[in-house]
Amino acid sequence: MRKYLLSAAILLAVAATALLVPTIHRSMAQNQKKELRDQQRAARIKEREIKRQEYARHMDSIVLSHNFIFSPTSFQMQPAGMSHTITNTMFDIIVSPDYTDIYIPYIKGIVPPYTMSVIDYVAPYISDYVTEQGENVWTVSFKTSMFDGVDYTFKFTIYTISGSATLDLSSDLYNTVSYNGYITGRY
Repeated sequence: MRKYLLSAAILLAVAATALLVPTIHRSMAQNQKKELRDQQRAARIKEREIKRQEYARHMDSIVLSHNFIFSPTSFQMQPAGMSHTITNTMFDIIVSPDYTDIYIPYIKGIVPPYTMSVIDYVAPYISDYVTEQGENVWTVSFKTSMFDGVDYTFKFTIYTISGSATLDLSSDLYNTVSYNGYITGRY
């Protein structure tokens, strides 16, 4: 009787093992897949961080070179004017060490009716050029007098993560006009 019980116990153990082995293998395979996914995810995160840092260094070098192009995509009179989309790709501001070439749409006026115009001016000199670095952002500002004898202040806020930028163009005569756009280097 003992032999039968021992044989039955062995058969039961073998059957249980046969049932558990695929479950164990499946569990091991799932763990390996999860581990591989986690490694791939960590590698992608690391690659993106390296690319982000490289792009930020690239943007830093563009700003520090004082040689960049601002391409506006929209503009609006402050404090609460209507936003205008810019589809003309010829509009831009070229900032270089020797001159500043300004060709952008502009809204003149202090009270309605406002006048839509275009600033088309090459400033042979600018004054008060200041570059300040913050966390993931640069502020570049300068002043110039244009054809109408009015001093204009250009204040760029440049985001090193995205390359996007804003420009606040202010003067003593008119309301501030804000632009959204992006910065590229001049090569």
